[in-house]
Amino acid sequence: MATTSDLHSLLSKADLYLAPQLDNAINRFNLDMTEFPLLLKLNKIYSQTPSFQQILSETLQQHKDKAFFDFIKPQEA
Repeated sequence: MATTSDLHSLLSKADLYLAPQLDNAINRFNLDMTEFPLLLKLNKIYSQTPSFQQILSETLQQHKDKAFFDFIKPQEA
């Protein structure tokens, strides 16, 4: 059986696209992902991987900044 450290070494380019999508679904939109145990496991692995931690924190900050600037932007008629 593969350990978590084995799984970290198997991350691929597809994970670069999947990690932010899962993070948004779970943490930003609060979707219930209990029907998808594999995706939950992958999300846990991503959240424990330093490079993904950095990317996801930067993405979160960008969303916060964008939401702030959208809030203060003048409304168009």
